[in-house]
Amino acid sequence: MATPNQKLAASLAQLQKLQGRGRRVFRSGELTRVHRERLVRNGFLREVMKGWLISFSPDADPGDTTPWFAFFWDYSTRRHPRCGWRARPAGRRLSPHRPG
Repeated sequence: MATPNQKLAASLAQLQKLQGRGRRVFRSGELTRVHRERLVRNGFLREVMKGWLISFSPDADPGDTTPWFAFFWDYSTRRHPRCGWRARPAGRRLSPHRPG
């Protein structure tokens, strides 16, 4: 039987796979319920909206909103990919998005 530390390590490995693609914002369905709940319980993920999670440091204060603001544009482009606006990599200004 796996120890609690081994179970947490398995969940962290799943999170690392998702983060390996440079992402910090995830839909809850991208992780199994067991991994998701374990990572939330241990402070590695926080739900920012129903069905949306961001990675957090377990050392962060409960009311700390810094990670949310840091990952806001990543969240908004994943949540609303067709909204018509997105942040440009250089300068962090908004620019019109013209699909096509």
